[in-house]
Amino acid sequence: ARKWRAAAEQIERMYGERWRDTKALDPSERTDILRAAIGYALSGESLSLDRFRQKYLALMNAAPEKRMFDVVTAPQDARGSAFREAAKTVSATDTLSAFLRDMHARYPDKSIAPPADAAAPRS
Repeated sequence: ARKWRAAAEQIERMYGERWRDTKALDPSERTDILRAAIGYALSGESLSLDRFRQKYLALMNAAPEKRMFDVVTAPQDARGSAFREAAKTVSATDTLSAFLRDMHARYPDKSIAPPADAAAPRS
């Protein structure tokens, strides 16, 4: 739906104070952090992106995706093709089904179903 800012904000809320924890991010967390950063970048939310970068910089510096995080959170004029490639890589890592499985595993007592239009075949 291209609601980049709203998606980024939701991920940031979902992780709350996780950025204060020194425990390394797991692969799923790293993917979510990259998605939030991309969401802020795509929506032009430079202040939110800078704040988010400051929060997660230490944790992402120790991650295999460090370079990708640096590219995604760089000032807008420094991005270019590296940003597009990073965004494509992150968006291809999980499908909607994988995301829903992960959410169900995290919150087993909640009913999580795909949006009504997600079940309809695309033409």
